[in-house]
Amino acid sequence: MQVKAADARAVAEVTGLKLQRAGDVDAPLVLGGFPKSGLDAYVGKLVRAGHSVAIAVKNDKTEKRYTRLRDRLVAQ
Repeated sequence: MQVKAADARAVAEVTGLKLQRAGDVDAPLVLGGFPKSGLDAYVGKLVRAGHSVAIAVKNDKTEKRYTRLRDRLVAQ
């Protein structure tokens, strides 16, 4: 599961997970996330902290790519 920018910061604050930086040095992109196996535990922590969590599944079969999961944290 992967989140970006302000959502990544919120996830890190609630879960204690570390943030990563990617992209250009002048304009880095902040990333965070957790493995699919931790979905129940981490989503539970986020919900108990007062956040709403939506999970979007992308499956691009036309290009025979693997299924990617992304989630978006929306603060209430």
